[in-house]
Amino acid sequence: MKFHQLDLNQEFMYQGKVYVKASPVLARESTTGVQKFMRRADSVEPYSSLTTPEVNETTTHDDELISKGKVKALLACFVNSCQVSIEKELKSSPSPSKNKIRSHIKQARSQFLRDLNQ
Repeated sequence: MKFHQLDLNQEFMYQGKVYVKASPVLARESTTGVQKFMRRADSVEPYSSLTTPEVNETTTHDDELISKGKVKALLACFVNSCQVSIEKELKSSPSPSKNKIRSHIKQARSQFLRDLNQ
């Protein structure tokens, strides 16, 4: 898939890193927030297609089976949405504050994924 085909705020993989499409020409690295200029024709892999559901690993909730892959994809969307909102709200805040919040989100995501895999 090409970069220009992604929706705004959609996560994708590019050169081994997870990014979020921030504008028609900018991507933001998911973990660090560092922005990168992207060409329309750059080949990317949508993040959701990288987290395909695993058939045998499921969690039950209200008699509904949910694959770990789907939970991971939903978590990625949730975290991305939180980060986009936080970036907008803290636009004028000093970088140390932003970095602290990004770090907390990253740690919470990692803990959630560790707990999911236990």
